[in-house]
Amino acid sequence: MKINPYLVFNGQCEDAFRLYERVLGGRIEMLSRFGDTPGGEGMPEAMKQQVMHVHLAIGD
Repeated sequence: MKINPYLVFNGQCEDAFRLYERVLGGRIEMLSRFGDTPGGEGMPEAMKQQVMHVHLAIGD
């Protein structure tokens, strides 16, 4: 069975997913930041580093 939850974090998304990766035995397959988007170079540095999307694979 596959689930596809969508979670929202207030500034600690990457830390949370690194923990999930370790505790659940998964792997982060993709992590993109707001600064990676077209036009991202004009954003404030703090916003550029925020995670926009992450894909954590667990099991098959």
